[in-house]
Amino acid sequence: MPAAATDDKKKLYWGIGIVVAIVLAALAFFAMRKPTPAVKPKYVAPAPPAGAPAPKPKPAPAPTSTAAKTNTDPQSLPVDMTKSLSAGSTGNEVERLQDDLGELGQGIACDGTWGPETTACLTAQYLLWGANPPDSITLNDFEAMPGSMSVVDKISSFIGV
Repeated sequence: MPAAATDDKKKLYWGIGIVVAIVLAALAFFAMRKPTPAVKPKYVAPAPPAGAPAPKPKPAPAPTSTAAKTNTDPQSLPVDMTKSLSAGSTGNEVERLQDDLGELGQGIACDGTWGPETTACLTAQYLLWGANPPDSITLNDFEAMPGSMSVVDKISSFIGV
């Protein structure tokens, strides 16, 4: 076979390889993105009829206790990443796990108590990853799983997205 034909084949194979790599990288990027929540339109009250008296303003809400939580973002709560969690566990670590599951698309409330809903969501997520769901887990183990949000965030920050 002439050398020119061999060079043309090499160029063709390289070109195909590059296109395949770009397509796979794009698919991986879009598959790992956080789903954007649907924005509900705000309710707009109809305008009062002409000549009607102006509505009375609503009273200000009563002050709340200073002991109430001021920051409810589970990602900012102090947690022990190595604490073993299982059914019946409670605390900030469970709330963080529930928040991570919610970010991955599992419909779960962040109440800080590992009940049947947490078990079902964790099992579903592990099955989506193609892994066997564990009986107990640490946040380090969960966030190290392929496809977890922390891995996606690390890759996104690495590639500058």
